[in-house]
Amino acid sequence: MAILPTAGRRSRRLASSALAIGGSLALLLTGCAQSSEPAPASSESSGGTSTGIALNQELHDLLPAEIRSAGAIQVGVTIGDSPFMDKVGGTYEGIIPELAEAVGTILGVDMAFVDMPFPGLIPAIQSDKIQLAWTSMFNNADREQVIDMVSYAAASMGIIVQKGNPQKVQGIEDLCGLTVGTTKGTVQERALVAQQEECKNDGNPALALNLYATQNEAYTQAQAGILDAVMLTYTPMAHQASQIENGNAFDIIDWTSPAGYLAVGVSNTKVGLADAINGAILQLEASGDYEKILTEYGATPDILPAELMVVNGSTSGVLK
Repeated sequence: MAILPTAGRRSRRLASSALAIGGSLALLLTGCAQSSEPAPASSESSGGTSTGIALNQELHDLLPAEIRSAGAIQVGVTIGDSPFMDKVGGTYEGIIPELAEAVGTILGVDMAFVDMPFPGLIPAIQSDKIQLAWTSMFNNADREQVIDMVSYAAASMGIIVQKGNPQKVQGIEDLCGLTVGTTKGTVQERALVAQQEECKNDGNPALALNLYATQNEAYTQAQAGILDAVMLTYTPMAHQASQIENGNAFDIIDWTSPAGYLAVGVSNTKVGLADAINGAILQLEASGDYEKILTEYGATPDILPAELMVVNGSTSGVLK
């Protein structure tokens, strides 16, 4: 699937210098066999084609045979998660499309995006409708029991409230007695369920929790006054708060909580796929293109060091 550039946005090409692959990537590639030459990747995102990212034959050879033959990876994505992922006029925009485009070029395959709500991503991987889920999905040990997870960014939780903060919310402990929204099946849901119990144990009014399939639904409900607050991943939430009604709908409060690590969800039945994705992300980190992409979208706090870019880091203990 070709992802066409958006008119009017400046084109940014990724670095064209030769890539120095670090030790962790070199270890990953040790002992890989060679296979037939792949067809060149053709995916494009709104940032322009990644012509400076070179095909890595060894990483291509890690891909399962059926993916090499098809020349494409089916990637489940959830729209409405700017600056990580959005879709404007049929064009995918954001950090994830640019990273995915570069990864596809390195692996010699197209990254074919499939739009779906967040709760459906893991079931779609398990039923082989998609091979990857690339969203702002958090890495955790429970998910690693059913899919492989390749960490690619850090993340924190944050809270937005109605403009002017009429309920005087300063942190999660102030949400007792309020109606709060988040997306279903997320780390934020678990945090809010735990806070519901805290409210009850402390004798405070109950926290009413509304769950949604997409972040946009939560924002819409908050705009309508149905929600007093929304808790989501900080970087995309801060971006949305600055865009909705030209920044006049919400305030983002001065509170964050480390939420963990974002990861690409990968089918654990496709041997070699997670290692190939991990290797391509490490190659982007080594070239400096990973940092450039996140910095361009204002996600500098989410940049992850190479030593934390791993497969199933929660189970292994690398991600703490």
